[in-house]
Amino acid sequence: MKKRALIALTAAFSLAFSGVASADWKLEDNQWYYEQNGANLNNGWNQINGKWYYFRDTGVMAADEVVDGYYVGADGAWVEDRKQSYPLTLEEVKNKNRDSYTAGKRSVYGTSLNQGELDAVAQKAFEIVTGNITTDMNDLQKVTALHMYLQKNCSYAATWSQNRANTAWGSLVYGEAQCSGYARGFKALCDAADIPCYYVHANEAASNPSHQWNIVQVDGKWYHIDTQANIFLVSDTVFNRFGMEWNRSEFPACPENYY
Repeated sequence: MKKRALIALTAAFSLAFSGVASADWKLEDNQWYYEQNGANLNNGWNQINGKWYYFRDTGVMAADEVVDGYYVGADGAWVEDRKQSYPLTLEEVKNKNRDSYTAGKRSVYGTSLNQGELDAVAQKAFEIVTGNITTDMNDLQKVTALHMYLQKNCSYAATWSQNRANTAWGSLVYGEAQCSGYARGFKALCDAADIPCYYVHANEAASNPSHQWNIVQVDGKWYHIDTQANIFLVSDTVFNRFGMEWNRSEFPACPENYY
C-alpha cells in the first residue's frame, strides 16, 4: 500500500472505529488478533488508535516484517521511517542466477523443475524479497527476515516425493518442503537479495547423509543456517555436533558462531 493510499484511507478508518461498541485485542497461540463486533479484522491495513496495522486473511496481525513495502514493528504498528522496499524487478531476480532459472540446466533450486515451475519460483522470490527486505536492513536483518519467512510460511512435508517437496518450488510456492526444499528455497531468496549463500548436501559420514542446508555470509563471515531445523548462524564445530558432515573443501570455513 502506498503512503498516499494510507493517508486517503485515514479518515474512513477513523470513522469506522469511532463509536464501535465492541473492539479489542486478543492473543491466541502467541499471535495477535483484533476483534471488532465479534469478528476478527482480516482485511489488510487498518488504523487503530492512530496507528496502522496489517491483518492477514486469517486475522493474524503482521509483526516485525515488511508488508507492501512498509515495515511493521514487533508491536505490529507501521514504522514510518522504514518503508522503502528492496529495489528489485522480476527480471533482475532471474538474471542474478539465469542458469538456475532455466529448465534443463540442473537448477540448484530443483534439478527436476520445469520452466513454468522455475518461473513461479522467481516470481515468489521477487515477492518475498520485496515484501520482507528494506533498503535500510543490514546483512543480519536480511538473513533473519528470510529465515523467519520460511519458518512462518513453510511446513515440513510428510514425503519428499510429492508436491516438489525437495525443491524451492515446494518451499516457496506450495508451502511444504523437506530439508532439501527449505535449503533450495533459502538459496533462491538469498540470491535474489544479494546475500552470498551456498546450498550444502551432507556426505556419507553424516548421521543423516540425506540432510541439506545452507552456508551463508553475514558481515563478511560464513555461517551454517538450517531453516528446516531452525538452526541459525552457527560454526562448523557446532553443526558437526549435530551429527552433520559435508565435503568441507567445497565450501568456506565457518570458524565461529554469530552469537
